[in-house]
Amino acid sequence: GKGIVRYVAWDRCTSRDQEVMEEPEVKGLRLSKEGCLLQDVIPDMKTELSGEFLWDYALRRRAIAGDIGGLISFEAMDVWHETLKDYMLKSPPVGHRKIGWPQIRAADEALWQAVQRECENGTKPKPGAQKTQFEVAWNKCMFEYDVRQHLMFLAASSSASSGSSSSLSLMLGSGN
Repeated sequence: GKGIVRYVAWDRCTSRDQEVMEEPEVKGLRLSKEGCLLQDVIPDMKTELSGEFLWDYALRRRAIAGDIGGLISFEAMDVWHETLKDYMLKSPPVGHRKIGWPQIRAADEALWQAVQRECENGTKPKPGAQKTQFEVAWNKCMFEYDVRQHLMFLAASSSASSGSSSSLSLMLGSGN
């Protein structure tokens, strides 16, 4: 409504009440200190749901909200969500580890930050344009290196200290 871009965290997309109240965390979905997406225990919950299911649901709600709000088409935003899922499912090459939740979240946040920079003059469509400036920026920025670098496989390490340096060098392109 204000014509500015603001990151919408996954854990604020699982219910309408959550979006309106802007609580810091949604019951049912949270990230642990280790970066694992976990399901919060809800005593009256009867259906067993995985964290991935809730995450997928949250991303769909976010895409629907963008479409209903006239900011971006569901399809355009869903391309990014499917890209994130594809990266989560990829098997890492030998000597590397699977892409984790912290990397997925970092890539998602980086995309929103890139779109925010592109939309400093607003998000509405330019005169005569079919797409909003937000959607144009979204489609462009999801392929930028600064966004995709978070989705690279990181080197597996036997110790934390060697892993952080090899991971950093891999991300910077000077590794293996």
